[in-house]
Amino acid sequence: MNTHLQDLTKSIAVKENLMTQLIQSKSKYNEMRGFYEKKLQEMEEEVDRVDGDRKRLEEEIQKAEKDGSMKGRAGLEAKLKDKEDQIRKLRTQKKELVGLTRIESRNDTHVARLSCDLQMMKRQRVEVRQSEGNAHTEARARVDFNTRYVVASSSLRSSLCLICSFYATIN
Repeated sequence: MNTHLQDLTKSIAVKENLMTQLIQSKSKYNEMRGFYEKKLQEMEEEVDRVDGDRKRLEEEIQKAEKDGSMKGRAGLEAKLKDKEDQIRKLRTQKKELVGLTRIESRNDTHVARLSCDLQMMKRQRVEVRQSEGNAHTEARARVDFNTRYVVASSSLRSSLCLICSFYATIN
């Protein structure tokens, strides 16, 4: 019974440590978020500017077609294609930046789940301490149940590693 209580206490400590790391990464993420929101705004402005250039070039091409002037049309079409490529690249970058905001919601989900797990494990630890006189198998079943939660926390660690590695790449 004593070893089961120790296992449960270790599992609680591991989850508390993981939760602390997730909370720290969230604060780092919030710092990065401001940076990326600014970048998104700049990107929006750049897309609008390039889109305006593209529309202007389309108008010039249409005007040249109406006037029957074919000289310079190839150059305008090349510039138009270039502007369309720029817009496509900027929109792709924007999608990537928006995807980064999803990390926060996953992080919040993990923190909430860990918090619930910790509360449950702590309650169970109290119950185990109070029921040390109960049958050995009943207490073992509870500890086994909690041990499964520790295994599940490895996926949370991988999410934390993803967040930390991402933060390291932008610094």
